[in-house]
Amino acid sequence: MTSETPSFETELSELLRRVSRWEAPEGVGILSVYLDRRPQATGERPEHRTGDTVLKDRLRQIEHSLGVRGPALESFRGDAERVHAAVAAASPAAEGLAVFSCSAAGLFESIEAPAPFENQVVYDRYPRLYQLARLLDEYETAVVAVADTNTLRLFVVRGERIAEMPGKDEDPYNYQMRSTSGMNE
Repeated sequence: MTSETPSFETELSELLRRVSRWEAPEGVGILSVYLDRRPQATGERPEHRTGDTVLKDRLRQIEHSLGVRGPALESFRGDAERVHAAVAAASPAAEGLAVFSCSAAGLFESIEAPAPFENQVVYDRYPRLYQLARLLDEYETAVVAVADTNTLRLFVVRGERIAEMPGKDEDPYNYQMRSTSGMNE
């Protein structure tokens, strides 16, 4: 039996399901981070990502809003460290990164996406899931048929990938089995 790597769509769906069940304990929050990881558009500083600047600024703002001590600040600082580690470990090929963290509740989930997210950093009682749900909706599987009088071609579209399905001429054995299965009974 072979084990296949789950598709991005499956992984995204499972992440959305897991994270949607979380609620932060009283007095702390869940850090929801969405980043656009594409290089700077001008090309002057290819290592610079606009999402990194947004992340740094928002984390500083959130930390200042939590006061000088307390469980919320301690949990948030742990979350910020985990998010920075996830950003540092992200593949350069990933155009988007989503991270959800709540140290006080034991939550840490992240996913690298082939499409960019809108930069967003939120610390709230519930995780922000709209961008994840929107991306999942865009990655819905579709089948496209191209037909004329003599041929029919089927294509499966998943996110940014497209694959042509084999036709009867390319798979004669299975076609023959299907077309004669009722005669042999």
